Amino acid sequence: MSRTLLFLAVLAALLCVGVSEQDLKGRVGLSSISNSNNNKDNKNFLNKIRNFLQGDGATESHDNGNGKGHDQHGKGHGKKVDCVVGEWQSWASCSKTCGGGTRPRTRAILTQPSYGGLPCPETTQDQPCNTQSCGVDCVVGEWTSWGSCSKTCGGGNRTLTRAILTQPSYGGKPCPATEQTQPCNTQSCEVPCVVGEWSNWGPCSKSCDGGNQTRTRPILTQPSYGGHPCPETIQLVPCNTQHCEVPCVVGEWSNWGQCSKSCDGGNQTRTRPILTQPSYGGHPCPETIQLVPCNTQYCEVPCVVGEWSNWGLCSKSCNGGNQTRTRPILTQPSYGGAPCPETIQLVPCNTQYCEVPCAVGEWSNWGSCSKECSNGTRTRTRAILTPPSNGGAPCPETIQLVPCNTQACEVPCVVGEWSNWGSCSKSCGGGVLHRTRQIITPPSANGRPCPETSGTVPCNTQSCY
Repeated sequence: MSRTLLFLAVLAALLCVGVSEQDLKGRVGLSSISNSNNNKDNKNFLNKIRNFLQGDGATESHDNGNGKGHDQHGKGHGKKVDCVVGEWQSWASCSKTCGGGTRPRTRAILTQPSYGGLPCPETTQDQPCNTQSCGVDCVVGEWTSWGSCSKTCGGGNRTLTRAILTQPSYGGKPCPATEQTQPCNTQSCEVPCVVGEWSNWGPCSKSCDGGNQTRTRPILTQPSYGGHPCPETIQLVPCNTQHCEVPCVVGEWSNWGQCSKSCDGGNQTRTRPILTQPSYGGHPCPETIQLVPCNTQYCEVPCVVGEWSNWGLCSKSCNGGNQTRTRPILTQPSYGGAPCPETIQLVPCNTQYCEVPCAVGEWSNWGSCSKECSNGTRTRTRAILTPPSNGGAPCPETIQLVPCNTQACEVPCVVGEWSNWGSCSKSCGGGVLHRTRQIITPPSANGRPCPETSGTVPCNTQSCY
């Protein structure tokens, strides 16, 4: 203890005469202390000296290891109080992730200095961090315009590029694509036709009358996509141009046609065509038309009439006349053929009132005789086309009779029925029975004479006894 007190007294004397702590360390051999385990021990030792000199020297200050001193024998009163600081906090985050940043740490002031006590040491420290260089991202420029197509057809490519303005470094973002390619001129290229060599001329197609010799050349490549078309691949030259005899050539007979008439004797026809006319002395043509009779039975002949004439003038100037048109009978009906249709047509005209004389039509044909003999008559008539009215002229006769078959008729004898047989004229030995009939109409004009009007038959022919 005495040695310690003596050492402290020397140190205190030196401090009182203005010796600095650095000189004190050199003079008393404290440099070895400053080179000891850490600066913290040196500072604690100096703090003890200060406390000893500033106190009454009767007590000894002890550091508890965290910078907080305490008196073993009690605190002094009115003494200088040095600054007391706490432990350093952990280092904070770096201010930069790369390229050299700093990170701070702090410690709290636990006791402020007073009465001229030692001031507080630093409470903030900075430390360099993340000193590695920062990554540099790639930087590229704008895209250029599309370049020319590598082909004019058949599918080429064209390219778009952009420059690298800044190369990536220190792990920076790599460069994106600096070249783009897209297809162009994808349309197919024109392919022209390619042909081979001509073949030799072939044989003549005919022995006479003008044939042809032919030669050909193959198409090696067909044109496509608008390529140049193929030239001719077949050529002909004439040969054997002298005339040949040409015989007539006919085709097959046609089927028999329909009969030219339905009755009264027609014909059926068949033909065959002349395929090649004979020439230069060739064989002449055989017959090309054949006929056979058909429908030889008599035909009914229907009436055939002609076309209607133009309408005639009106038959009246007033009160309703008629215009007439007619058509001729070209063929009279026969063999039961259809009768003739009307051959006269009338239409009214000039229908305003006026004196209307009677108008009659044409006389009909004479009818058949009413008797075969003894003065018969034939009749014909004509129609009253317009009856007279308003004082018009009366109608002329519309019926005419003429005598016919005026010769006397033969009158044959006509007799009545036979009477019953009368009684036998004898009862035996052969008698007769009688019967009669009357003459009802005697014969005249060479008519058939009368037959017998009486008759007899034998009766009771047995012998009388």
